[in-house]
Amino acid sequence: ALGRDGTRTGLYWLTRKDDVLPVALDGELEEDLEEKVGAVLDGITEGLFPAVPGSVTSWPRVTFDNCVYCDFDRVCPTDRQSEWELIQHDPILKPVAVVINDGSDR
Repeated sequence: ALGRDGTRTGLYWLTRKDDVLPVALDGELEEDLEEKVGAVLDGITEGLFPAVPGSVTSWPRVTFDNCVYCDFDRVCPTDRQSEWELIQHDPILKPVAVVINDGSDR
């Protein structure tokens, strides 16, 4: 957009300073990034915040992968995975699908 040529590099930070990984920003990665960020913004704008619990896990207690560290895990409905399965293919949730499914079931 600024008319600059050459390799562009982004940094992907994991959890520690020595985990910073340089990533070359090629056209494919840039398109994927734009699609994902755009989907997140669309979802926020449209008020789409569905509970996506993930797979069942037994650590540190029986719950779901995406709920392990949530402060509200113990007060959420125990059938939230069933609820997600009922609504996950609703076309209105397309922005959510783009982010969590890598867009594979669009």
